[in-house]
Amino acid sequence: MFRLYLSLWALPEFDHSIMGDKDKSRFLAERYRKLSRVAPVILVRGEVKGVWGYKRSDHSFRIDLFSRVEEDVKKKAEPLRRFLEN
Repeated sequence: MFRLYLSLWALPEFDHSIMGDKDKSRFLAERYRKLSRVAPVILVRGEVKGVWGYKRSDHSFRIDLFSRVEEDVKKKAEPLRRFLEN
């Protein structure tokens, strides 16, 4: 788990916070349930709002948001990108 900002977290693949909760409806919309079961997710104020990924081969970092959330989510994730690139 990587804390990006006060209410913004990047959870890794297969994170127990997501996998271990049988009732995911409190933090994950039904239509995204399959996408983020094992994917690394972006958690904003306790709700899954997107997925993220990092590709070592070309050092590419991406965030794919499910919907429009805080404008600066990607900006706040910059420390994670820098951490992964080092």
